Amino acid sequence: MICQEIDISKIMVKFDNEEEVSDDYRMDELARSIQQYGLLNPILVKTRKDGRYDLLAGKRRLLACKMLGWEKIPAIIRDDLKEEEARAISLTENLQRAEPAPIIIARNLKKLYDQYHDVKKLAEILVLDSEIIEKYLALLNLRPEFQEWLTNRLFPTFTDTLALLGQKVSSPDEQKKVWEYILGFNPLLQMELIEEYVNDPKNIGNLCDDMIIRNFNIQYCASLEDCGHLPGTYKRLFVDLLELARFKKNFDLILADWIRQMEKSK
Repeated sequence: MICQEIDISKIMVKFDNEEEVSDDYRMDELARSIQQYGLLNPILVKTRKDGRYDLLAGKRRLLACKMLGWEKIPAIIRDDLKEEEARAISLTENLQRAEPAPIIIARNLKKLYDQYHDVKKLAEILVLDSEIIEKYLALLNLRPEFQEWLTNRLFPTFTDTLALLGQKVSSPDEQKKVWEYILGFNPLLQMELIEEYVNDPKNIGNLCDDMIIRNFNIQYCASLEDCGHLPGTYKRLFVDLLELARFKKNFDLILADWIRQMEKSK
């Protein structure tokens, strides 16, 4: 393993992992930091047969140095790595970046999975739990707009829910239908409803109604006023009671009474 300065013009991005490098503000910030303090963490490369270098880790650092007009960059040269080890390091470095979008992680994992076709083998190489890898790969089974949400970091707390939806529900239209029903619940109840839906797909409405009755509590509702499954005629009443309940100690009793009213009115 050697660390030395190499020509930036000779560095090639071989594995082309997807990285979020289009954020101009963050790139400018990184470039300013490098300009002020220097490149504290060298990039990682492997020498090619033609004398150039494959970039294994440090794509954003490389781009920032290019922005600064550098012609050479400090690099750790790892010619000892096998092809699969080099690819794994390249992917792992991208996964460990600060807060990568879930769908970016999923797409990069898929590239490596396509090489091995074995989740357990991939888990060993990346030192990740197999279930985590399966969760991310399942995101690629989602309908396009759901994947776009993950790219844009919408619904960040619902990544596990969407992954389970991708694992359990194959039809894009069914995914949309289920999501519209469960959107108002918190992630734990959403995942429970998805599992119940798989066993009883024609009864999603009743499943949600039963979930409301069993768990109608401020601790279990993710979005009170925008709850998609609440009967519209009772939504305003619920919001009013919620405001009242904020000043009452018997919060659960108030909600229980509201539920009884709702049941009598059906």
